[in-house]
Amino acid sequence: MGSDSQMITIDEAEQEFGMKRATIYKYAKRGDIRTYRRPGDRKSYVQRDEMKRLREFRPRYSVDQHGAAD
Repeated sequence: MGSDSQMITIDEAEQEFGMKRATIYKYAKRGDIRTYRRPGDRKSYVQRDEMKRLREFRPRYSVDQHGAAD
């Protein structure tokens, strides 16, 4: 894993990406990101690159070849 794939705590993700804890856990529950734990550690972690991917632009709806929205 490169530096973009490093694990960060939920607290760090909140600060770095400007998301609330509840929003991060909502994404995890929907399967958009995964959370991780280490044995003996009560903190939850996410991968930084997964968080970055959530912040990328993507279409809100699909457009057919004639430009009409579904």
